[in-house]
Amino acid sequence: MQKNIVNKIKYSKGFAILYASLIASLVLAIGIAILNVTVKQITLSSAGRESQHAFYSADTGVECAQYLDHGGGGNSQCQGSIFSNDPNNPGICFTSQTTGVHYDYQCIGQTLKFEDPPLTLSNGVTSHFYVDSNSTENICFDVYVTKYQNGATTIDSRGYSTCDQNSANRFERAIRSSF
Repeated sequence: MQKNIVNKIKYSKGFAILYASLIASLVLAIGIAILNVTVKQITLSSAGRESQHAFYSADTGVECAQYLDHGGGGNSQCQGSIFSNDPNNPGICFTSQTTGVHYDYQCIGQTLKFEDPPLTLSNGVTSHFYVDSNSTENICFDVYVTKYQNGATTIDSRGYSTCDQNSANRFERAIRSSF
């Protein structure tokens, strides 16, 4: 009788380790699955935030274009819109006709960079300006304003989530506004 009890104890010692390792591997698998879902949710949330920032940057570009179209920007030489719709005289408000010096226009506390000269079309003019480095707000955009001879205006603005053009996580969003 004594011998049977000793044999049962010898054979049952391995089951405790087996059960412990099964439970540990099950808990580990559940933990890894939860971690995987959490990492994906954080990545998705970050992408949504960056996408929203890019959209707001594009919207800021549209607002700056409308501001300049209504006479804002800091140049007293031009009355009304700085954007010309005359293909024969596209750059009237970008460069002083007497001194040849480029005017500086401001928006969001930044000096806007203009592509000079504007692109002339058969029925209007397309002007291009951008902000590509903004250390305080990190708002960067690229805007094309097309003024047609019939009075219509189209603003195409691309906004970026970061001003770093080499960033792998740079998002771009675009807005088109016509009036």
